[in-house]
Amino acid sequence: YGINGWFQTQIIQQTGKTMVNYEDGKFVSNLNDPDIERAENMLYDIGKKGYVNGNWLGNAKQALKDGNVLFYCMGTWAMTGNNGPSEGDDWGVVPVPSDPQNDEKVMTADMLAYMWVRGSTANDAVKTWFECCRMANTDEEYKANGKQKFLNANPCWTEEMYDTFMEASSTENKFMFDYGYGISSMLSDDGASADGSCVTRKLYEYTNKEDDNGKQYSWTELREMYSATVDTELKTINDAVAAYTK
Repeated sequence: YGINGWFQTQIIQQTGKTMVNYEDGKFVSNLNDPDIERAENMLYDIGKKGYVNGNWLGNAKQALKDGNVLFYCMGTWAMTGNNGPSEGDDWGVVPVPSDPQNDEKVMTADMLAYMWVRGSTANDAVKTWFECCRMANTDEEYKANGKQKFLNANPCWTEEMYDTFMEASSTENKFMFDYGYGISSMLSDDGASADGSCVTRKLYEYTNKEDDNGKQYSWTELREMYSATVDTELKTINDAVAAYTK
Protein backbone atom coordinates (compact mmCIF):
# COMPACT_ATOMS: atom_id res chain seq x y z
CA TYR A 1 0.00 0.00 0.00
CA GLY A 2 1.05 3.58 -0.54
CA ILE A 3 -0.54 5.14 2.53
CA ASN A 4 -2.59 4.60 5.67
CA GLY A 5 -3.98 7.02 8.22
CA TRP A 6 -5.77 10.37 8.20
CA PHE A 7 -4.55 12.24 5.14
CA GLN A 8 -7.53 13.13 2.94
CA THR A 9 -8.29 16.46 4.60
CA GLN A 10 -4.64 17.47 4.43
CA ILE A 11 -4.39 16.64 0.73
CA ILE A 12 -7.49 18.66 -0.15
CA GLN A 13 -6.51 21.64 2.00
CA GLN A 14 -3.11 21.85 0.31
CA THR A 15 -5.11 23.64 -2.40
CA GLY A 16 -5.68 26.42 0.13
CA LYS A 17 -9.43 25.77 0.01
CA THR A 18 -12.05 24.51 2.47
CA MET A 19 -15.58 23.14 2.10
CA VAL A 20 -17.13 26.09 3.97
CA ASN A 21 -15.96 29.69 3.71
CA TYR A 22 -16.86 32.84 5.63
CA GLU A 23 -17.50 35.72 3.23
CA ASP A 24 -19.12 39.11 3.80
CA GLY A 25 -20.44 38.10 7.20
CA LYS A 26 -21.96 34.78 6.10
CA PHE A 27 -20.95 31.14 5.95
CA VAL A 28 -21.06 29.89 2.35
CA SER A 29 -20.63 26.54 0.64
CA ASN A 30 -17.48 26.04 -1.41
CA LEU A 31 -18.33 22.59 -2.76
CA ASN A 32 -18.22 23.75 -6.37
CA ASP A 33 -14.64 25.01 -6.16
CA PRO A 34 -12.59 23.52 -9.04
CA ASP A 35 -9.48 23.06 -6.87
CA ILE A 36 -11.41 20.99 -4.35
CA GLU A 37 -12.80 18.93 -7.21
CA ARG A 38 -9.29 18.40 -8.57
CA ALA A 39 -8.02 17.16 -5.20
CA GLU A 40 -11.07 14.96 -4.64
CA ASN A 41 -10.59 13.37 -8.06
CA MET A 42 -6.99 12.54 -7.17
CA LEU A 43 -8.10 10.92 -3.91
CA TYR A 44 -10.72 8.93 -5.80
CA ASP A 45 -8.09 7.75 -8.27
CA ILE A 46 -5.55 6.51 -5.71
CA GLY A 47 -8.36 4.79 -3.81
CA LYS A 48 -9.59 3.03 -6.94
CA LYS A 49 -6.06 1.88 -7.75
CA GLY A 50 -5.75 0.20 -4.35
CA TYR A 51 -2.97 2.41 -3.03
CA VAL A 52 -4.76 3.11 0.27
CA ASN A 53 -4.91 0.81 3.27
CA GLY A 54 -8.18 1.96 4.82
CA ASN A 55 -7.96 -0.17 7.96
CA TRP A 56 -7.36 1.27 11.42
CA LEU A 57 -3.79 0.19 12.21
CA GLY A 58 -3.52 1.98 15.54
CA ASN A 59 -0.13 3.69 15.35
CA ALA A 60 3.01 4.05 13.28
CA LYS A 61 4.77 1.08 14.85
CA GLN A 62 1.93 -1.21 13.81
CA ALA A 63 1.46 0.40 10.39
CA LEU A 64 5.12 0.23 9.37
CA LYS A 65 6.27 -2.96 11.08
CA ASP A 66 6.00 -5.35 8.11
CA GLY A 67 6.87 -2.99 5.26
CA ASN A 68 3.46 -3.19 3.58
CA VAL A 69 2.69 0.54 4.06
CA LEU A 70 4.99 3.24 2.70
CA PHE A 71 3.46 6.37 4.28
CA TYR A 72 1.56 6.66 7.57
CA CYS A 73 -0.21 9.97 8.16
CA MET A 74 -1.33 10.70 11.72
CA GLY A 75 -0.65 13.00 14.66
CA THR A 76 2.60 12.77 16.62
CA TRP A 77 0.81 10.84 19.37
CA ALA A 78 0.83 7.87 16.98
CA MET A 79 4.56 7.98 16.24
CA THR A 80 6.19 8.96 19.53
CA GLY A 81 6.81 7.20 22.84
CA ASN A 82 5.85 3.53 22.68
CA ASN A 83 4.34 4.16 19.24
CA GLY A 84 7.58 5.54 17.84
CA PRO A 85 10.59 3.97 16.13
CA SER A 86 12.88 1.48 17.84
CA GLU A 87 16.60 1.04 17.32
CA GLY A 88 17.20 -0.28 13.82
CA ASP A 89 13.96 1.07 12.34
CA ASP A 90 14.49 3.05 9.14
CA TRP A 91 11.89 5.77 9.53
CA GLY A 92 11.71 9.29 8.18
CA VAL A 93 9.34 12.25 8.39
CA VAL A 94 8.11 14.07 5.29
CA PRO A 95 5.54 16.85 4.87
CA VAL A 96 2.22 16.25 3.16
CA PRO A 97 2.85 16.88 -0.57
CA SER A 98 2.01 20.43 -1.57
CA ASP A 99 -0.37 21.31 -4.37
CA PRO A 100 1.69 22.16 -7.49
CA GLN A 101 -0.91 24.84 -8.31
CA ASN A 102 -0.65 26.55 -4.91
CA ASP A 103 2.54 28.41 -3.94
CA GLU A 104 1.52 28.80 -0.28
CA LYS A 105 2.84 26.49 2.40
CA VAL A 106 -0.25 25.04 4.05
CA MET A 107 -0.82 23.31 7.38
CA THR A 108 -4.12 21.62 8.23
CA ALA A 109 -4.89 22.59 11.80
CA ASP A 110 -7.16 21.85 14.70
CA MET A 111 -7.90 24.49 17.31
CA LEU A 112 -6.33 24.51 20.76
CA ALA A 113 -7.56 26.84 23.48
CA TYR A 114 -6.86 27.26 27.18
CA MET A 115 -10.11 28.03 28.97
CA TRP A 116 -10.30 30.41 31.90
CA VAL A 117 -13.32 29.33 33.92
CA ARG A 118 -15.83 32.04 34.80
CA GLY A 119 -15.73 32.86 38.49
CA SER A 120 -12.09 31.87 38.89
CA THR A 121 -10.08 34.02 41.26
CA ALA A 122 -6.71 32.62 40.13
CA ASN A 123 -5.90 35.66 37.99
CA ASP A 124 -2.16 35.61 38.61
CA ALA A 125 -1.90 31.85 38.11
CA VAL A 126 -3.73 31.98 34.78
CA LYS A 127 -1.65 34.94 33.63
CA THR A 128 1.54 33.06 34.54
CA TRP A 129 0.37 29.92 32.73
CA PHE A 130 -0.44 31.87 29.56
CA GLU A 131 2.94 33.58 29.70
CA CYS A 132 4.73 30.23 30.13
CA CYS A 133 2.91 28.83 27.10
CA ARG A 134 3.81 31.89 25.05
CA MET A 135 7.47 31.74 25.99
CA ALA A 136 7.74 27.99 25.35
CA ASN A 137 6.54 28.54 21.79
CA THR A 138 8.32 31.79 20.91
CA ASP A 139 11.55 32.12 22.91
CA GLU A 140 14.49 30.48 21.10
CA GLU A 141 16.08 29.18 24.30
CA TYR A 142 12.88 27.49 25.44
CA LYS A 143 12.22 26.13 21.95
CA ALA A 144 15.69 24.56 21.97
CA ASN A 145 15.00 23.09 25.41
CA GLY A 146 11.71 21.69 24.10
CA LYS A 147 13.50 20.08 21.18
CA GLN A 148 16.07 18.43 23.42
CA LYS A 149 13.38 17.22 25.81
CA PHE A 150 11.52 15.65 22.87
CA LEU A 151 14.64 13.94 21.51
CA ASN A 152 15.55 12.61 24.95
CA ALA A 153 12.07 11.10 25.27
CA ASN A 154 12.22 9.74 21.70
CA PRO A 155 15.84 8.63 21.22
CA CYS A 156 15.21 6.96 17.85
CA TRP A 157 13.88 10.16 16.33
CA THR A 158 16.66 11.99 14.48
CA GLU A 159 17.13 15.74 14.51
CA GLU A 160 16.22 15.76 10.83
CA MET A 161 12.88 14.10 11.59
CA TYR A 162 12.14 16.61 14.35
CA ASP A 163 13.15 19.62 12.25
CA THR A 164 11.05 18.44 9.30
CA PHE A 165 8.01 18.09 11.54
CA MET A 166 8.53 21.52 13.09
CA GLU A 167 8.98 23.18 9.69
CA ALA A 168 5.83 21.55 8.32
CA SER A 169 3.80 22.71 11.33
CA SER A 170 5.39 26.15 11.59
CA THR A 171 3.17 29.14 12.29
CA GLU A 172 4.84 30.74 9.27
CA ASN A 173 2.65 28.48 7.14
CA LYS A 174 -0.96 29.20 6.24
CA PHE A 175 -3.08 27.37 8.80
CA MET A 176 -6.28 25.86 7.43
CA PHE A 177 -9.39 25.18 9.50
CA ASP A 178 -12.73 24.37 7.90
CA TYR A 179 -15.72 26.13 9.45
CA GLY A 180 -17.70 23.04 8.51
CA TYR A 181 -16.25 21.31 11.56
CA GLY A 182 -17.96 23.81 13.87
CA ILE A 183 -21.32 24.64 12.31
CA SER A 184 -23.87 22.12 13.59
CA SER A 185 -24.33 18.55 14.76
CA MET A 186 -25.26 17.46 11.26
CA LEU A 187 -22.16 18.90 9.63
CA SER A 188 -19.69 18.70 12.44
CA ASP A 189 -20.20 15.84 14.91
CA ASP A 190 -17.11 13.69 14.48
CA GLY A 191 -17.39 9.93 14.85
CA ALA A 192 -21.17 9.96 14.49
CA SER A 193 -21.38 8.79 10.89
CA ALA A 194 -23.77 5.94 11.71
CA ASP A 195 -26.63 8.39 12.29
CA GLY A 196 -26.03 10.35 9.09
CA SER A 197 -24.16 13.28 10.59
CA CYS A 198 -20.47 14.16 10.32
CA VAL A 199 -21.09 15.46 6.79
CA THR A 200 -17.96 17.63 6.63
CA ARG A 201 -15.71 14.69 7.36
CA LYS A 202 -17.52 12.60 4.75
CA LEU A 203 -16.98 15.31 2.15
CA TYR A 204 -13.26 15.16 2.81
CA GLU A 205 -12.86 11.39 3.03
CA TYR A 206 -15.51 9.43 1.17
CA THR A 207 -14.06 9.76 -2.33
CA ASN A 208 -11.10 7.82 -1.00
CA LYS A 209 -12.76 4.92 0.78
CA GLU A 210 -15.56 2.40 0.40
CA ASP A 211 -18.73 2.43 2.48
CA ASP A 212 -20.15 -0.67 4.20
CA ASN A 213 -21.59 -1.81 0.87
CA GLY A 214 -18.28 -1.51 -0.97
CA LYS A 215 -19.29 1.71 -2.74
CA GLN A 216 -16.62 4.34 -3.40
CA TYR A 217 -18.22 7.68 -4.30
CA SER A 218 -16.99 10.02 -6.99
CA TRP A 219 -16.81 13.70 -6.04
CA THR A 220 -19.77 14.42 -8.30
CA GLU A 221 -21.87 11.81 -6.48
CA LEU A 222 -20.75 12.94 -3.04
CA ARG A 223 -21.35 16.62 -3.77
CA GLU A 224 -24.83 15.95 -5.12
CA MET A 225 -25.63 13.80 -2.10
CA TYR A 226 -24.73 16.42 0.52
CA SER A 227 -24.89 19.82 -1.19
CA ALA A 228 -28.48 20.54 -0.15
CA THR A 229 -27.73 19.48 3.44
CA VAL A 230 -24.76 21.85 3.59
CA ASP A 231 -26.85 24.71 2.19
CA THR A 232 -29.63 24.08 4.73
CA GLU A 233 -27.27 23.94 7.71
CA LEU A 234 -25.46 27.10 6.62
CA LYS A 235 -28.75 28.96 6.16
CA THR A 236 -29.77 27.96 9.68
CA ILE A 237 -26.61 29.30 11.29
CA ASN A 238 -26.56 32.43 9.11
CA ASP A 239 -30.15 33.21 10.10
CA ALA A 240 -29.33 32.61 13.76
CA VAL A 241 -26.30 34.91 13.64
CA ALA A 242 -28.30 37.61 11.83
CA ALA A 243 -31.06 37.45 14.45
CA TYR A 244 -28.55 37.60 17.30
CA THR A 245 -26.72 40.62 15.89
CA LYS A 246 -29.80 42.73 15.08
